[in-house]
Amino acid sequence: MSNNDNTNLDGKEIDLAVISRKIGDFFQGINKAINKLIQFIIKKIIVLGILFFIGIGLGIYLDKTYKVYDHEIIVQPNYGCTEYLYSKMVLLNSKIKEKDTVFLKSIGIKEPSKLKKISVYPIMDVYKFISGNNSTVNEQNFELLKLIAE
Repeated sequence: MSNNDNTNLDGKEIDLAVISRKIGDFFQGINKAINKLIQFIIKKIIVLGILFFIGIGLGIYLDKTYKVYDHEIIVQPNYGCTEYLYSKMVLLNSKIKEKDTVFLKSIGIKEPSKLKKISVYPIMDVYKFISGNNSTVNEQNFELLKLIAE
């Protein structure tokens, strides 16, 4: 009967020596991986250095030869005609995607092949948002603006 009790206790107990050995094996594996990485870098230092300098040279060359321009224009639509503005932007972007150079040249774009996209982003008028439709200050909107500012 006592043999039965010992086997049950042995099965339920956690052997700390096994756990410490597994943790030690884990850290030895990390140590080996770091050691292999250092050995690889030492063996291939010349190749890695050459690739590094080629990357720097190529990056400098591409930065100097390819010029990217970003133009911004602020447009204020009158009398709430923002839908018309957005529809025209959709038309222009579709013509750019289709590469319709004849249409783009007809509206005054000199080099339409270099044009990537046209986008429109709204700029909220904070003072109009606070005052609402009338000249009095809307307290809820003012509190919301203070909350956003914080």
